[in-house]
Amino acid sequence: IFINGNPTITNSIIRNNQAGNGAGVRIDVDSSPILENVIIRNNYASDQGGGIYSNGWGNPTFINVLVDSNQCQWSGGGIYLDGMVGVTLSGISINNNVAINGNGGGLHLSDGIYNLDSLNILDNIANVYGGGIACYSSNLIINDCKISYNQCSSNETNRGGGLYFSNDGDLTIMNTEISNNIAEET
Repeated sequence: IFINGNPTITNSIIRNNQAGNGAGVRIDVDSSPILENVIIRNNYASDQGGGIYSNGWGNPTFINVLVDSNQCQWSGGGIYLDGMVGVTLSGISINNNVAINGNGGGLHLSDGIYNLDSLNILDNIANVYGGGIACYSSNLIINDCKISYNQCSSNETNRGGGLYFSNDGDLTIMNTEISNNIAEET
């Protein structure tokens, strides 16, 4: 699905799609859709954002979304968000996604302000940084989340099985379990 504008998508399943970026959902610049009670599963992006891709100054809302078993060649196996202002992800499960040659098996965040509330980020794999989450040059608040059983492999020293946070920005973690993640050097 390519979104340009501010639609609402509810009670839907988006699965078995292929694209360059955002194989399940690609959100265009300055778009602010609402996705609620949506399953995004088994999509493949040859570039970034296997499940969801958004790049540029919109303010999408994600409520009770399952992002499961998506893959991308580079970053954001489940979700890739870049340049977002004040995005809140609430009540989302991001599970079993893979960034084959990149960062953020579950979730890739960069150049924005992000609030993660009541998320489960489980069993994701990245082959560089951030098996669960990779976050760059952003302000990130993580509250009441579970980040577990994620894995990354890197030819550099262990780079965040559960969470990789880098460059300018602020990180706040509250009431969150980060457990049983693996970062291994290859």
